[in-house]
Amino acid sequence: MSVRTARRVASDADDGSVSVFALGWIVVALMAVAVLVGASQVHLDRMRLVSLADELASAAAAEAAREAYTTGADQLDRAHAEAAVAAALADGSREWRDEVVVTAVGTEPDGTVTVALARHTVPLEGGWSWLPEAAGVTVTAQGSARVG
Repeated sequence: MSVRTARRVASDADDGSVSVFALGWIVVALMAVAVLVGASQVHLDRMRLVSLADELASAAAAEAAREAYTTGADQLDRAHAEAAVAAALADGSREWRDEVVVTAVGTEPDGTVTVALARHTVPLEGGWSWLPEAAGVTVTAQGSARVG
């Protein structure tokens, strides 16, 4: 075997290894992008839920204050606050409002109404068809509003 033939055999052994290496890094980069997109989606869903919780707490505080003013009560009624939250949630224009669960509505003596919400969200919906249906994240949020 000549020196030239030996060099050719040695160089043929490495042919295509850079392509495999580059393909591996492309796959890793795409997975990193998918994780970032999924995390961003969950964060945005949480921010939307916080906004809705604040909106519902404000509506409940306004309704409870109106009811307390008309009846002469000195404290906010929790039942009226819960009814106002349910009514405001039903009248909302968000298409995902049916997925929201009101976990707690509370009133405090100082006139604060607190609303806690939960929603199950699936990051990259449609892109995770290989995962079981229960896969996803339960996002929670709490909002409060004070009368007076």
